[in-house]
Amino acid sequence: MWPAAVALLFWLQTVDYSAEGLKALEANKYEEAAQLFSKAVEADPKEYSAHFHLALSYSLLGKDAEAIPEYRKVLEIKPGLFEAELNLGIVLVRQKRAGEALPLLQSAGEKKPKDFRTVFYLAEATFAGGDFPKAEELYRSATELDPKSPQAQLGLGRTMLRQDRLAEGAEHFRQAVALDASFRDALLELAALYEKKKQPSEAIAIYQQFLDDAAARERLGELLIETGKPAEAIPHLEWAVAKSPTPANRLALAMAYIRGGQTEKAVPFLEQVVAAEPNNPELRMIYGRTLRDMNRASRRRRRDQRGWSAGVGAVRLARPAGRP
Repeated sequence: MWPAAVALLFWLQTVDYSAEGLKALEANKYEEAAQLFSKAVEADPKEYSAHFHLALSYSLLGKDAEAIPEYRKVLEIKPGLFEAELNLGIVLVRQKRAGEALPLLQSAGEKKPKDFRTVFYLAEATFAGGDFPKAEELYRSATELDPKSPQAQLGLGRTMLRQDRLAEGAEHFRQAVALDASFRDALLELAALYEKKKQPSEAIAIYQQFLDDAAARERLGELLIETGKPAEAIPHLEWAVAKSPTPANRLALAMAYIRGGQTEKAVPFLEQVVAAEPNNPELRMIYGRTLRDMNRASRRRRRDQRGWSAGVGAVRLARPAGRP
């Protein structure tokens, strides 16, 4: 038994945790890599490479809170290390701690001013800090370093929007989507800003590209009502209600029916809305007014119909008197 124990002890003393950790990283086994690099750090707390790769493993696992102190330890042991400054800056930006990220990314940018990731994340931190003209300059540099980056195009567009240059910014939103269709939802952000700037036609044009999205289609219907096109709004709101019924889209559909001259269709939806919010006086008023108008219209139709019938009868009775 003693030889086996000695062999095990010898293996434990000679295993290279960092080397094994690197193999795990290359195999995308991040949890295993974190465990191995943790052991490497325990074996030699002053080995900055072990701390760095432990931090990297945590980052790849989405454990930013654990990664941050490890990256800080790297910079304590090896001040100014570019890779640690960059990675820590990126993690801090992700954690919405742009103020802490900014000096790290500025330092990294001084070392490698033509590195896309450094410039891009410096732009992100600067944008989060509210310096939009400087962020625009940095995003523009990022788009020059990588013209195919949708993230950089989108960031550039957002800085322009924050500086009230909507037309220019919108073009960069579209470029981002053209580069990568997965950025398409960013157009909804643009549509909301068009609404805020009282440009409903532009917002409508965007929402019409999202006919498979219940919320976007609901908003499309509402804007069509607001712009005097209730008939066009009806099919969109009918779809939204069928897909994901809410008091808001039921009310919007009811209003489209009313304004489109189909008041009777509005009543059941108004009933549902009032039932969902029985203490809402405005809804009860709309419902009551709709019923009143519908009853008036019904009485008017009956009166007109009786008048028409009487008139026809009078003509028929008069005809014999007119014969020679």
